[in-house]
Amino acid sequence: MARTYAEAEAGIPVCLFGSSNFLEIAVRQGSAAQLLGISIGDEISLYYR
Repeated sequence: MARTYAEAEAGIPVCLFGSSNFLEIAVRQGSAAQLLGISIGDEISLYYR
């Protein structure tokens, strides 16, 4: 989890709440969709350690 995109390490997936207060999965300087092999509408499960 991160509060901002700037907190994320480049190339590492991160979750954060965006400006519309939706939970987002992102990759700084990359594509979460490509890296994780997911697309809009896919069902995913998140686990927090």
